[in-house]
Formats: sequence, structure tokens, C-alpha cells
Amino acid sequence: MRTREEDRVRKAKYRMDNRAKLCAEGKQYRRDNRVRIAKSMAEYRRNHPHLVAWQVQRAQAKHRGIVFLLTLKEWIHWWGEDFKRRGKGMDDLCMGRFGDEGAYRIGNIYKVSMSENKEGPRPLPVPEF
Repeated sequence: MRTREEDRVRKAKYRMDNRAKLCAEGKQYRRDNRVRIAKSMAEYRRNHPHLVAWQVQRAQAKHRGIVFLLTLKEWIHWWGEDFKRRGKGMDDLCMGRFGDEGAYRIGNIYKVSMSENKEGPRPLPVPEF
């Protein structure tokens, strides 16, 4: 009887030895099932709007070289009822960072309209003593 580790190694070796074949099969499957895959992805986005929006925002932050430290739960709670007001229009809300510096994290973010955000970042908040 094989152990999990032996099985994992065997599967990894198979994938390495058959990489070209597996890539070709994957491409062929995606070509043959393009419409089905598109419908499945659209349904997933409809059923999980918060998760998809969080993943997109996290990926965009990474692409821009900005650390994103919000968990999904924190992100959903932070947006709250304003989630539906998010968007790319000038009156829609976005997530701004104080001083346009630092990570996306609780305490360094605020909700702002796109038009206000274009004017420039808000200054860093003054700590209260």
C-alpha cells in the first residue's frame, strides 16, 4: 500500500513527464467547452459577488505593488451596505488609503468617491491621545 507522500511524488512525476500532453489536453478541453466554461464562470460571479470583488481588488493591489492585508471577512464588513455603491464611475465609491501610502488594512483605508480620489489623497489621520 502506497503512502500519501509516495502517491504525491508519483503524480508529480507523471505531470512532469507528460506536461506537453496535459497542456494540449487542457487547451483542447477549453476550446471544446468554451461556452459551458463561460456560463459556469458567470454563474460563479453571480453567486459569489463579494468573494470575486475581494479577489479582484487584492489582485489589482498586488499588480500595483501595494500590500493588501484585509481578509474577506474584514473586507465585507468594512464595505457593509456601501458594497453596491462601489464602481468605476465618478460618483461611485472606491477604497482610498490615507496619504496614498502603506498597505490596504483597517485603519489606513477610507471610502471615497472616484472624483474625490482623483483630486488627491487625504492626509494621514492625526492620532488622538
